[in-house]
Amino acid sequence: MQPTTNGIVTLTTDFGVQDLFVGVLKGVILGINRVATLVDITHGIPPQDIPTAALVVDAASRCFPPGTVHVVVVDPGVGSERRNIALACRGQYFVAPDNGVLTAVHADNPGVAVSLEETVFFRNPASATFHGRDIFAPVAAYLSRGTPLTSLGPTVTGLVCADLPQPTVSSTAIDGQVLMVDHFGNLITNICSAALEALGANVQIAIGSERIAGIQPSYAQAPPQTLLAAINSFEVLEIAVNQGNAAEQLQAGAGTPVRVNISAGG
Repeated sequence: MQPTTNGIVTLTTDFGVQDLFVGVLKGVILGINRVATLVDITHGIPPQDIPTAALVVDAASRCFPPGTVHVVVVDPGVGSERRNIALACRGQYFVAPDNGVLTAVHADNPGVAVSLEETVFFRNPASATFHGRDIFAPVAAYLSRGTPLTSLGPTVTGLVCADLPQPTVSSTAIDGQVLMVDHFGNLITNICSAALEALGANVQIAIGSERIAGIQPSYAQAPPQTLLAAINSFEVLEIAVNQGNAAEQLQAGAGTPVRVNISAGG
């Protein structure tokens, strides 16, 4: 059974906010569903960064109610032969290019996907360079009004998966990496809290030449301008500086290796 839509449409893009693109998406959606509730998840995905988009959409969508429609436009292949899709998964809808941006969403639940081929639901004429405006936004608006998923095109399988780095876990250590850097310069890793719990409480975190003893329950547990490790609100290891910028202090970013091991005497 398809989810019942609730009128909420979210937007995740790499468009930034200085240009007109985000406003145009909203205008197209409201032109089809004037009572839609529009929510900006972020427009600050690094340009063409599909793995980051996949992780952001996965984490953010878990905080929305059933029936929400999520539009994801991080699309370096716009105008190519890649598919445009809509996916019903986790009781929600996702409208995006089939380029891996939904990898984390459907990793544990493939859901039902369709290829967007019914042009009656597109903006006419549809540009070859702005599918966000001409395909994804109008399709999302029609979904938010209750248009059945299967009306949008044929069912498809074998969605493209992005290469999302996974940590290597042993009984004594975890080797992971930084996945993204947030606005505050916090380094968000791919090491989840469940894996850390298996190592026990007495651990050391290594990043570059720095060594951090233990995991703090919050930023405030470390003195100002002090490097720390904590489990963030999305249940993954984060490296931060209390009232500072860890990315700048460590000269670290996406891809920087992070190792957690049982410390001496642990």
